[in-house]
Amino acid sequence: MRSLKFNVSILPVIIVLNMSCGSDPPTGPIGESYPDSVVATIDVGNHPIDISILPSGEYAYVTNLLDDNVSVIRTFDRSVVATISVGDNPWGICALPSGEYVYVANDLDDNVSVIRSFDNSVVSTVSVGDSPRGICSLPSGDYVYVTNANDASVSVICTSDNTLLSTINVGNQPWSICALTSGEYVYVTNSMDNSVSIIRTSDQTVISTVSVGIFPWSICTIPSDEYVYVISKVANNLSIIQTTDNSVAATIDLIYLPSNICSLPSGEYLYAIANSDGGFIRIIRTSDNSVVETIHIGYSMEPMGICSHPSGETVYVVNRSGNCVSVIQ
Repeated sequence: MRSLKFNVSILPVIIVLNMSCGSDPPTGPIGESYPDSVVATIDVGNHPIDISILPSGEYAYVTNLLDDNVSVIRTFDRSVVATISVGDNPWGICALPSGEYVYVANDLDDNVSVIRSFDNSVVSTVSVGDSPRGICSLPSGDYVYVTNANDASVSVICTSDNTLLSTINVGNQPWSICALTSGEYVYVTNSMDNSVSIIRTSDQTVISTVSVGIFPWSICTIPSDEYVYVISKVANNLSIIQTTDNSVAATIDLIYLPSNICSLPSGEYLYAIANSDGGFIRIIRTSDNSVVETIHIGYSMEPMGICSHPSGETVYVVNRSGNCVSVIQ
């Protein structure tokens, strides 16, 4: 992580075309501090697609789509310490806020595997809808929400006994999902409707639908809950939804076929995979929605998943074609 004390004007964005997964990215604006250098590459399974890090920060869990398993990375020494067999085509993954369990959406099995993090064993399997993709937990950890892409619905799992609590109808081909830090609302991208459904968690009701760009793919929020950020893969942009009235407050252009986004724990910066084909990531400052830096993971890596370490000191990028995880620090 770069941290300099000089306070000068923001320099222009610099793009450097580096060729390898572990190559050094360019230096960003002086006077700001955030992870901006690729410092390690970790080999995982075949076609990795998503990542979740335990709240303790000790371990990261990566879904390997074509191996039907999950790689467990010990973040201290960046080594894979376990491989866990789950269902067919594991896609989305999330850890509960307690860190005790990790939930995995198995796309072709229409179910969710529940991994106990203490011993990395699968302790339960929950049937959900057709083609589960996105998954998130409420901050309380009481419920997990799962998007069913081919059912136009969201399944709600009660984590106390891993039973299906309810099924909520949303838009066409729901893909990604996130919960506000307050736990009051859950936001769902409807990829074929070019919209976002907003679920009120108190009664599991869709209370609003927001139009965004073509093929909304991924979504995240920031700790303040002021805004929700939506990447539209075909529109090549990022829509910023203001949560007070659920209107689109701004749009940021990305590059080509963007795929995923995450926020640093502070909420000051977003990391958007702006070009999955070329491996470019844009760092966005949330105070003014400006792109402060563009870094390069590597060609032919096809970055898909991205997640910040709870410390905010590193960001992990899952490279689907590279079968590796890049660590930005």
